[in-house]
Amino acid sequence: MSKVKTLDRIAGSRAELLTISDEATVADAARTMSTGHVGCLLVVNAQRQLVGILTERDIMRDVVAKAADPTTLAVGDVMKTDVIACRMDTSINQAQKLMAKHRIRHLPILDGDDPVGMISSRDIHAHKLAVTEAIAKQQSRVLNELETRYPGITQIETDNNGRVII
Repeated sequence: MSKVKTLDRIAGSRAELLTISDEATVADAARTMSTGHVGCLLVVNAQRQLVGILTERDIMRDVVAKAADPTTLAVGDVMKTDVIACRMDTSINQAQKLMAKHRIRHLPILDGDDPVGMISSRDIHAHKLAVTEAIAKQQSRVLNELETRYPGITQIETDNNGRVII
């Protein structure tokens, strides 16, 4: 079982949270995403309060597919305002369920109304893979210790039909 149960450990290891103003252009947002190697930006107003979220998919669907000019179109005209978010003490499993339920890949983390982090489905999958690999290594060490103490104990014998012989 994972010792890291809440988002604080995963999100705490991530780089600086990238945000953009709702008044910035979509072209500015695309450059920020590209430079930051992210697929999503939190959109904040002048008081740094979360007012929306902008994803690569939003840009493709609402700008590129409609042949709109990203150099004149404001982020506020494209962003989603119905932001699904969580808190830092949200469990990893709760965050994953929330993302699945709402069919989203990015989940902002808020402290009150202030954005303090972002978690992606890729972050959660990477964390769960690391946990699974750690468990597998631990189990392998246990099996090796058992085999050293009791040679042959970890060998499984089967009959001609593939059934385990006890």
